[in-house]
Parts: sequence; C-alpha cells; structure tokens
Amino acid sequence: CAAAAQTVMINSEKTTRLLRWEDFIGTPDRTTDLYAYTYWNIRYNWDAFPFAGDTAKIKVNVIMELGRNSWRKDDKVNDSLLNHEQGHFNIGWLCAIEFQKRVNAGIFFKQNYQQKIASLFNEVLNKYLEMERLYDKETNHYYNREQQAKWNQFFEKELKPYR
Repeated sequence: CAAAAQTVMINSEKTTRLLRWEDFIGTPDRTTDLYAYTYWNIRYNWDAFPFAGDTAKIKVNVIMELGRNSWRKDDKVNDSLLNHEQGHFNIGWLCAIEFQKRVNAGIFFKQNYQQKIASLFNEVLNKYLEMERLYDKETNHYYNREQQAKWNQFFEKELKPYR
C-alpha cells in the first residue's frame, strides 16, 4: 500500500478521517479577521539501510499531523469553513505524500544523503506552502464557493488512493 510508511495524525490519533471542529484546540488569534487557522506539521525519519558501494535507496517514514495550535473562533464556525480548513490539512497531506515518494524513488550518496533529503524536504515544503497561499487567494478564504468546489474536486482526486 502506498500509504504504509506514511502516517496521518489528528490529536494523537492515527487516522485518515476528516477534520472536526473539536480537533481545533489551540487558542484563537483575536488580532486577525480569520475565523479559524489550520496548522500542519511534517516530520520524517528512516530505518537503518544498507549502502551498495557509496549509494543507497532510502525508505522514509513520514508523519503528517494537525498542529495542536490549530484554532477556531467558536462564534464563527460552520460546515463550509470546516471544509475549507480541511483543504489546508489536505495540502499538508499532499506535501507529505510527495516528499515520501520523491525520497523513496531517489538514490542517495553516502557523503551527503542527510543534506540531500533535508534539501528535498525544503523544496517540497515550499511548493506546498505556495499552494496554501494560492488556495486561500483563489477561494478568498472560503467565500468563493465556485473556486472552493474546484479545489475540493482536486483534493478528492489526489487523496482518494490514501483514504
């Protein structure tokens, strides 16, 4: 299974379920007009692996989790907003998937494999942070329902094999 070495965590639970408002346990930021904020974190490690000469294939274990600092303003929550926040979480999940695929498909050299993997992580992370900015811009933070529907279809298609 493609998702075997990839773990999705929501409040210490290994799961691929959709987010619920109860998952947003952080303190709301009262200085912003935003009604909710989804943080996601990715960490990775690998088990011992053999080198063949001075190269190796590395199978990376990736953990993507909902940040415990994710928050909501209780008086503003609704299903449409939760769906939008799910999109932010999905972007983090897509980031984890791509990073794992790229590491697992690569061949790394003994002298710099750790730096190469860290560099690859930063490259993939920056791609998805840019996607988050585009997502909020195109959906106007969930107010543009037509664009939100297009993004929802994209997420459904991309994540279907992992649900």
